[in-house]
Amino acid sequence: MAFQYALPKDTMRLVQHVTSCGNLGLVLDKYQPWDFVLGTGNKKAGQVKGDWFKELAADDNQEKLFDAQLLGRVRGRWEALAEGGAKFSLWSATPLLVGLGGGGTLETGLTLHPLYGFPYIPATTLKGVARARIFYDLAGHLGVPGLTNEQAAAYGKKPTPFQLLDQLLETDLSSDNKTWLTLLQQLQADECVQAEKGAIVGIAPDSLKGFLDDSGFQAVFGTLAQAGGVAFFDAIPITLPKIEVDIMNPHYADYYGEGNEAPHEGHARLNPVTYLAIASGAEFRFGVKARAGNGDELPKKAARWLRSGLMNLGVGGKTSSGYGLMVKERPLDITARTKRNYYYDRRG
Repeated sequence: MAFQYALPKDTMRLVQHVTSCGNLGLVLDKYQPWDFVLGTGNKKAGQVKGDWFKELAADDNQEKLFDAQLLGRVRGRWEALAEGGAKFSLWSATPLLVGLGGGGTLETGLTLHPLYGFPYIPATTLKGVARARIFYDLAGHLGVPGLTNEQAAAYGKKPTPFQLLDQLLETDLSSDNKTWLTLLQQLQADECVQAEKGAIVGIAPDSLKGFLDDSGFQAVFGTLAQAGGVAFFDAIPITLPKIEVDIMNPHYADYYGEGNEAPHEGHARLNPVTYLAIASGAEFRFGVKARAGNGDELPKKAARWLRSGLMNLGVGGKTSSGYGLMVKERPLDITARTKRNYYYDRRG
């Protein structure tokens, strides 16, 4: 399909004959067809975007999206920087949607390297995955409960148990800092926490401090007053990943629209949204390294949390629907419908 571009006619004719770029980031950022705005023929702008995505993700176009030699050189530099840290590799068992909610004219996003254009997972994202994994473990050991939607709504602006625990974990636990003691008292007095009858209810401050110190949480992630003892690396693909087109299809746009009170109706118009995803079967390299003077044990501990988080919680968007899950071995070629079941079967 010959797409139109907001360019002078002579320039547009040249651009329409360009068949490869080697940098998907530039293509998506600088090479969007003007048809997205105008539509074409009987097709609306959103349908044109879907057609363009399908052309980009076609099997015979995959090798034109990225520069394999450049990726190899980037990986070599990555390995050199991460030398001495805790490194490991995982495969995506389900599609990855890192950066799906990113802003831009495409409505949806895909996190691509700002210089080289290949997919990667930012270090800040991975730090969040590792932190979430150990946070849930600590909450479970201490008996700090999660809430149902109804319970959370009843709290209003009052901090929930998870929010109080999160604030406590970010606070310096030194004896001269009374803030964390106040947070502990609030947490122990919470009705849902008391109903859970967990260890946090009757724990002494010194015992809690010892437990958290032994966990290594603050040593790895730091506090509001001090940086953590490790550095997380961006995760990069080992080989060129495959890009695929996915779709979300909101069924009740009129009902959820602002100011509308239309009921859920079976004949409501559909509003399909197409977006790009990293196909399952992509292998990524992950790394955690100690900051100066922090030894080798902290990176190993953080890497264990990160690996567990990637395999159990997932990374990126739509993880509650089974996206973003990682496994230790290359997954089989299976349908999207069975990918989540396959993942849990392999965990045993």
